[in-house]
Amino acid sequence: MAEFNINSFYCNNCAYSDAYGRGCKINLMMPAMLAMMGFDRCPKKEKKNEAQLREQLEILEKEKEEMK
Repeated sequence: MAEFNINSFYCNNCAYSDAYGRGCKINLMMPAMLAMMGFDRCPKKEKKNEAQLREQLEILEKEKEEMK
């Protein structure tokens, strides 16, 4: 069976999620409900602002350095 990461599909660059695209602040089940209802995008999605994107990039860069 194929693996489907709901959070990266719906929430990766949303202002309501953390740096990893997890933990929707609207409702934790929101990504699962969207997938079950067949939505291809979240109707409440807001793009992250510049500060949130910088924080996300810093966290991801730290993880890459730790893996080396």
